[in-house]
Amino acid sequence: MRRCHSISSEKVLLISILILPLCGSMSAGQFGKPTCYKTPGISGVVVVGDFNNDHILDLAVTNVDQNSVSIFLGKGDGTFHKGGTFGIGSGSFPYRIAVADFNHDGNLDLVTVNLTSANLSVLLGKGDGSFRPAKNFTAGQGPSGVVVGDFNEDGKLDLAVSNQSTTTITVLLGKGNGTFGAPHAYTTELGPVSLTEGDFNNDGHLDLISVSATTGDASLLLGNGDGTFQSPKNFGNTYIDPVWVTAGDLNGDKKLDLVVVDFMSTVSVFLGDGNGKFGKPKDYTAGKASDYLLAAVLDDFNGEGVPDLAVSDTGDQNGVGAALSLLLGKGNGTFRPVKQYRDGRFPGFLATGKFTSGSLPDVAITGAGGVCVLLNTGTGAAQR
Repeated sequence: MRRCHSISSEKVLLISILILPLCGSMSAGQFGKPTCYKTPGISGVVVVGDFNNDHILDLAVTNVDQNSVSIFLGKGDGTFHKGGTFGIGSGSFPYRIAVADFNHDGNLDLVTVNLTSANLSVLLGKGDGSFRPAKNFTAGQGPSGVVVGDFNEDGKLDLAVSNQSTTTITVLLGKGNGTFGAPHAYTTELGPVSLTEGDFNNDGHLDLISVSATTGDASLLLGNGDGTFQSPKNFGNTYIDPVWVTAGDLNGDKKLDLVVVDFMSTVSVFLGDGNGKFGKPKDYTAGKASDYLLAAVLDDFNGEGVPDLAVSDTGDQNGVGAALSLLLGKGNGTFRPVKQYRDGRFPGFLATGKFTSGSLPDVAITGAGGVCVLLNTGTGAAQR
């Protein structure tokens, strides 16, 4: 049964950045013990990409209180060495981050959304693991999420930003040279904290879905294919405190489904019908009843060819019981009971990638003073 409890989006953001490192070790199993790397100040979100074009995956981490992004260059054996740290701008508080090639030069670039300066910053990659100075673009008040997609189908990547201090999502159309046009705002529920993109009605156009921790609702904005979106369709206060949303085909029917992370220990799965509608949620416990969840990522962690779900469980209000939660998918849209890997720290945001020559994806997860890498020790079906 869902608890009748509500928190503000500001509290969600506060808890999600105060990720205090403690002592402990990851239990053996699907993942090995973590190897951690320090960042300056409080780390926020981590993304994965090959930033120096050596065909080895690297990491980029936002340093929210230091107004910067730190790069960790992969060695190919699951370890990393410190690259550069690149400034965003004084008082910006870079919160979320995304990676893509915005200027079509073959090098990966970064974009951060900056919570306190109401803008976003684009750092164009040089292809050697370093980045050019940040260029800022107007977003909205309290930008807290960002996704990348070609919303007007011109072959140039665009941005959509959720603004948790307002009732809007802003869309910025890319020019293909690393710059973006003026933002266009679309009304959603109050306080959208996270969003995802995908073609939810199978019309060939990208759509957007956002979730609000303030109202407990989700909003679907169907794309027109020209960079504009239709009026939002709200799900109707389906959740208690949704803080994260992601999409994927969980049952193999070629229709996108939704995973919504509720701050209060629950993950909800909505199977899509391919027409922009979703079935009733099926809830999964990803932590104890007193635990707070933060984010999730989909990947095939045991090599069975179906999506599994990794969730960051920050433990209770004192951080007791913090863990990485793993729910293995059955391929029919359902998941097996959670298996937790306890590390004795507040987990933060997650990213996945193959950091070694192994065939199974590994996990990178942020903490207050850095980022930790957990190598996948699974052997495929045997892990079920």
